[in-house]
Amino acid sequence: MISLIKNELTKIFHIIAIYVILIVTIGIMILDVVMSKYFQSSMEYISNEDSINFYNEMIKRLDKNSPIYKEEYVGLTIQLEKEKLISKYERDSWKSQVISSNAEKYIYPLVVAEGVTNYE
Repeated sequence: MISLIKNELTKIFHIIAIYVILIVTIGIMILDVVMSKYFQSSMEYISNEDSINFYNEMIKRLDKNSPIYKEEYVGLTIQLEKEKLISKYERDSWKSQVISSNAEKYIYPLVVAEGVTNYE
């Protein structure tokens, strides 16, 4: 049984296409790592101050008398509060990454509770 398995593996690994596919796959993996490092380092981030100013400006532009914009107000306020929390830490720190990925579910109830009453 072992000789049969050995014989089949020998047949498989004597095919040149297997080596070509293996080399192409490894090349694509290396290229992917290099390109992701290159594009990640060249991406420009919007500063927290610019984001905070943007959300403040958007909230000011909303029509406070219209009940249609309450949902948009809540969404913008959540983003504003999240950016304020992130601005307390460095952009690449683990704390800011945790805040950006998990903060919305904790901020949402607070904003809805106080945002709807402050909105009207």
